[in-house]
Amino acid sequence: EKVQDPHSLTLWCSVNGVERQRGSTTDMLVKIPELIEVCSQVHALEEGDLILTGTPAGVGAVHPGDLLAGGIVELGEEIEFRVV
Repeated sequence: EKVQDPHSLTLWCSVNGVERQRGSTTDMLVKIPELIEVCSQVHALEEGDLILTGTPAGVGAVHPGDLLAGGIVELGEEIEFRVV
């Protein structure tokens, strides 16, 4: 699926079913094409790779056994996993 506007996406993260973070790519200080350009100069990027750049308010500790979930609202994409 193609993203219509990568600078207008809502991302979220929850821990054990409690939402801890929600932010928008509109708030990023560096735009996505520049991030891709810089990263691709030192790493071979492939389709499906994630570039993690920072975090909105709400960051906190996680512990083994915690269930983390996250997603992109506009794409209906979600992922979840347990901390080991």
